[in-house]
Amino acid sequence: MKLIDKALFLKSTYLFQQVEFDIALAIADRLETLDLKQGEHLFQEGDSAAGLYFVFDGSVRLNSQGQIEELEASDFFGDESLFSEGARGYSCEALSPVTLLLLSKSHFFTLLSEVPSIARELLSLYANQISLRPRVH
Repeated sequence: MKLIDKALFLKSTYLFQQVEFDIALAIADRLETLDLKQGEHLFQEGDSAAGLYFVFDGSVRLNSQGQIEELEASDFFGDESLFSEGARGYSCEALSPVTLLLLSKSHFFTLLSEVPSIARELLSLYANQISLRPRVH
């Protein structure tokens, strides 16, 4: 897969749609491509976390103790592992042949040090998600 294709894909995702194209290229340059067959597991609940995954093509099922979520192209998962040392709290299985793009923890932290605006973008996105949650008093 070409670098430009990865960068254009990143710009289509919720997580990175607002970043400048040169930043998307920097991120894309550090993405690893993974291909899974239908029914193949990427990881099981309790496995160590590798990083952030983007669904480039196909679909996956995340299963956390019976709670199921299906993700398709442009969706992402694993973002919780970027800031935590904990094990995966869910499993991931390919529902079809799927291509995933992985941003490893080490590449993520290298990017943060090289391009601090990525950190600002992510913090802004998370702040927006948190502000939408009901508050308990």
